Amino acid sequence: MKKLIAAAAVIIFTLIGLTACEPAKDETDYHTFTGTIIRVGVDGLYYVAEPDEGEFPQGSTFVYSDEKLNFGDRVRVTFQGGVMETAPQQIRQVEIVKIEDGNSPYTGWETVSIGSLKIPDMSNAGGLEPDMFRYQCVEEVNFESETKAGRKFTLVGARVFADTEKNPGAVYAYDLCIELDCGGYIARDPAFAESVNSGQAPWELDLNRLDEYLTVYDMGEYPLAVFTYGNEMTFYTVVPNDDGIHSDGDIAFFDNPLPEISEDAAAISMKYSGMGLEADPENRTVTDIGAGICYHFDFENRFVSAEILKDVP
Repeated sequence: MKKLIAAAAVIIFTLIGLTACEPAKDETDYHTFTGTIIRVGVDGLYYVAEPDEGEFPQGSTFVYSDEKLNFGDRVRVTFQGGVMETAPQQIRQVEIVKIEDGNSPYTGWETVSIGSLKIPDMSNAGGLEPDMFRYQCVEEVNFESETKAGRKFTLVGARVFADTEKNPGAVYAYDLCIELDCGGYIARDPAFAESVNSGQAPWELDLNRLDEYLTVYDMGEYPLAVFTYGNEMTFYTVVPNDDGIHSDGDIAFFDNPLPEISEDAAAISMKYSGMGLEADPENRTVTDIGAGICYHFDFENRFVSAEILKDVP
C-alpha cells in the first residue's frame, strides 16, 4: 500500500524549499537567464526550465511560479548565489517573469488541452528521442474525481503527453493510479490492466471519455470504485488503515482470483464487456450487463465472488 502524503510533502518542499532557502555566499551575486519550460510539476507547484544555450547555468533547473505556466512557455529567471548540482539543478530564485520573445525551441509544436493544461504533442517532437520526451511531459494530471460515502477517488495520470499522429482524440500517460482522499489523508494504488501493466506501452485515454474510466458507487458504509479500461476492470475500496493513525482508512483493491470466470489465478483485473455496469448497494453487488456476471463484494474481508447469470459470449 502506498502512502504518499508524507513522501509527496517531503519531495515537493525539498524541491521548492531548497530553491528558496539555500543561502547565497555573496548577497550581491545575482544572475539572470532566459529559458523554456520543459516540465510542468504536480499542480504547478514547481516547473523545470531549460536555460538557453550560452546562459548561466546550463542544464535543466527547478523554478517555481505563482502564475500558471505551460510546457514551451518562455521565462526570464533571476536568482542569487550559486547552483546546487542536482538533477535537475536548484537555485535560490528571486524572480520569474513569463516573456514572449518567440524563441521557444518548441514553437510550432501542437498541444492538446485538458482544461487549462496544454499537453505537448509527441508527433511534433522534432526528432526528439522517446526516452527524452518523457521529460517534456506534463508531470501529473487529475483526469476525473468522484466522491461517495465521504471518500473522494481521483484518476491521476503521470508524465502525460499527446500523439495526434497516432490518435488525435487521446492523451497518453506513462503511469496511472487511483487516488483516495479521506479529507486530508491521501493514498494511492496503481491502476491495473493486464494489457498495459504487463508491457511497456503507456496508457491511452480517450479525451471524450475521461469521465467514464472511473465510476464510484456508494455501498452504504463502503465506497466501491470501479476502474475500466478497454475490456478490463479493477475494483477498489477503503479498508482500515494498518498503522492505527489514519482512522478514515486506506485504499485497497480486490485482488483475490475468480476461478469461476478467469483461468489466470494471478490476474487482478477482471474482464469487462464495455456495455455498462449496474450497482445494487443493498445487496453489495455490481453486474456487468453485457457479460451477465454479477460480482458480490465482502468489504470486511476484501473478497469478491462472481455469479454467472447467463452464458458468457
